[in-house]
Amino acid sequence: MKKITYIFLFIMLFISLAGFRGCESFFYGLFGIDVNSLAFALVFGGSDNLPVHYGVAVTGDGRIYTSEGRPSAPWVLRNSGNTRRLNSVKTLNSTDSSVTYAVGDSGTVLRSTDKGHTWSNRNVPYQNFPNLHGLDFLPLQEGLFAHIVTVGDNGKVVKSENFGSYWNWFEYPSLTNRNLRSVAVINSSIWIVVGSRGALYRTSTGGETWQSISTGDTNGYNKIVQVRYDTYLIAGNNGKIYMSTNYGSSWTPRTSGTTKHLRDALFKNELEGVVVGDDGTVRQTTNGGTTWTADPYLNGLTTRDIICISKLDSLTVNSVTRNLGLADSPSGDTTYFLAVSSEPFIGIEPISNIIARIFELGQNFPNPFNPVTNIEISIPVGSNVNVVIYDIAGREVETLFNNELKAGVYKIDWNAANYSSGVYFYRMTAGKFTETRKMILLK
Repeated sequence: MKKITYIFLFIMLFISLAGFRGCESFFYGLFGIDVNSLAFALVFGGSDNLPVHYGVAVTGDGRIYTSEGRPSAPWVLRNSGNTRRLNSVKTLNSTDSSVTYAVGDSGTVLRSTDKGHTWSNRNVPYQNFPNLHGLDFLPLQEGLFAHIVTVGDNGKVVKSENFGSYWNWFEYPSLTNRNLRSVAVINSSIWIVVGSRGALYRTSTGGETWQSISTGDTNGYNKIVQVRYDTYLIAGNNGKIYMSTNYGSSWTPRTSGTTKHLRDALFKNELEGVVVGDDGTVRQTTNGGTTWTADPYLNGLTTRDIICISKLDSLTVNSVTRNLGLADSPSGDTTYFLAVSSEPFIGIEPISNIIARIFELGQNFPNPFNPVTNIEISIPVGSNVNVVIYDIAGREVETLFNNELKAGVYKIDWNAANYSSGVYFYRMTAGKFTETRKMILLK
């Protein structure tokens, strides 16, 4: 079992884990991108009817990226025609394609039916409409989804008709000065919304009337997620966690063990889950949310604020399985994705059971490559290590690593998805040691 000890300045971290425990870890990422939300789905279809994983990431400046096929696949920028901030994205599987929605500022709603490759505008058609933050799919009957519910600033709760072709909106008077952040649609009648200053509301009439639920807490609530068919969790500011075991009718506080703002939550099954938040906080539960402790592998992996967490596995949870109340029982490895506050991604992995005897810069592998390659370095004594990428003209392209390392052998990944084909050079400097090697990016 390998514990990761070296991670520096990253925007998105992908961790391949079996359950929530680390067996082997790899790092990939988007570069310098403010990711606000991530969603993953498992699609069955195509000529061989084999399952295909895909992911969608949305950003603070309105960009959309997709990745498909495997956790280490490159992230591709898609043309959505949108420049407004996007705050949330969610997928809905169908037989041979997948519907994906993204919502954002000024009533922005975007829809894709081809795994996020192309997008159409489904914006709420009202002038000066508030920013939208959370969304969920509305089941018409078991296994059939045709509408979405999205929530936003100034207490707005909006339900679509015909997948966004027509909109109705419902406002609860006392919500008008509170911003709503997240929504859970339990069925066509029962919805729960949460937001700023302890906003917690429940409808059992499909949005026509609302009940205000008080927890006695004025902290902001950031996310509501399902634990099992009748159990829901709210993650909020100052380490607040609340849980309901009766479809949101009443709520019980849980001790999270932190005072950091909690931004998101994810459950692997009915017992195992995590909440994530500011300053790299990751708290885990193994008993369905009753008690929480620091996750031994993920907590403190970064000092940056963790914005959201998502996962990809052989039975990726998405809005369909969640609304149908199905438990997630993945087999094989699960890959967890953390989006953290903006910094360029750099990852380095120590290779265990290897003793470095000399300074050495290994030849990258594979070579040629597209778009990810690995560089192995050997450090016989603790040193400040600098690894830099240059183009054929000798211009510095990217600094992969510049920090202290203990003696050992390490592997550094370089994802060149944002660069064009050609010859590149990489140079390692450690004390008086300097070595340069050539590599070829072939797209």
